[in-house]
Amino acid sequence: MGNDSIKFPFNKLNIPEFLLYYSIAFPILILTIFIIILLIIGLFSLVKGSDFIDLFSNATWDILPELYVTITYLFIGLFLFRYIRILGFDVEKFGILNFGSLKPIINWKLIILIVFLNYAFAWGFNSLISYYISFIYPDFIENSINELEFTNVIGLISWSFSAIVFAPLLEELICRGIILQKWAMKWGIKAGIVTSSLLFAICHLRFDIVSLFIAGTILSVLYFKTGNLIVPILCHSLYNTIVTIFMIGRYYSSSNVDFVSVNDYRVSMEPLLGQKAIVAAISFAVIMFFYIEIFLNKMTSFPTIEILSD
Repeated sequence: MGNDSIKFPFNKLNIPEFLLYYSIAFPILILTIFIIILLIIGLFSLVKGSDFIDLFSNATWDILPELYVTITYLFIGLFLFRYIRILGFDVEKFGILNFGSLKPIINWKLIILIVFLNYAFAWGFNSLISYYISFIYPDFIENSINELEFTNVIGLISWSFSAIVFAPLLEELICRGIILQKWAMKWGIKAGIVTSSLLFAICHLRFDIVSLFIAGTILSVLYFKTGNLIVPILCHSLYNTIVTIFMIGRYYSSSNVDFVSVNDYRVSMEPLLGQKAIVAAISFAVIMFFYIEIFLNKMTSFPTIEILSD
C-alpha cells in the first residue's frame, strides 16, 4: 500500500478540532447528561421521602467524581473507535485488537525495565520539584499531599479501572496512534515525538510536566520501534498499576484526621533530598542512553497503519 494511502486518513484529521471535541466538548456533554440524571433522581427523591435522600447522599455523592470519569472514558472510547473507522483507519493495525500476532513484539523484560526506570525518575525528580515548589506555593503542595484520589472502596475500584485500563488505552491511541503519527508525517519523526509528548504532558494539567514529557517520548519511541500500540499501552498500564498500588496503600493507611502540614512535609523530605537526586540522575542517564543510542538513532520509518478497504 502506497505512502499516500497510509497518509489519507491522517490528512482528513484536524488535530485542534479533534482535541477540542474529545477533551472538552464531549466531557462537558457527558457532565451535562450526568447532572440532568442527578436532578431527575433528586426530584424522584422528593416524592419518595427523606430516607431515600439520606441514602443517596451518604452512599453516592462521594463516588460521583470517579464514576463520572469512568463513564466519560468509556463513552469517549466507544465514540473514538467509531470515529477513526469513519476516517478510514483499520483499528486492528494499531495492534490493540489483534493480540495473536503480538507475541514476537512484546518483550516483557524491556517493558518492566522501562517502567522501572521511568517510575524511578518520576519518584526522585517529582519529589525534588514538589519540595522546592512548597516554598513558592505552600498551599498548593499542602493540598496536594493531603488530597486522596478516592474516599471509599467503590471510588477506589472505579479510579483504579480508569487508571489501569481506560487511560492507557485511550491516551496511547490518541497521543501516539493518531497525533504523533499525524505530526511526524507533517514535521518529521523527531519533531513529532517532541511535540506530541509535550502535548501529552500538558494535557495532564499537573506540575510533573517534565517526567510526563519524558514518559511520552519513551512511549512514542516504543510505538515507532514496534510499529504497534500494544507495547506503549502495556508500559503505560504497568506504570499506572504501580501508582495505583501506592494510592491504595495510602488510602488504607490514612484516616480522616491525618493531616500533613507543609512544614512537616519539608522536614520529612529534607533527609531524603540527596537520595532522590541520585535516583533521578541515574535513572535519567540510563533512560537517555536507551532513548538516544539504542532507539532513536536506529529509527527511520513510520509504523504501518493501513486503511480500511472500500
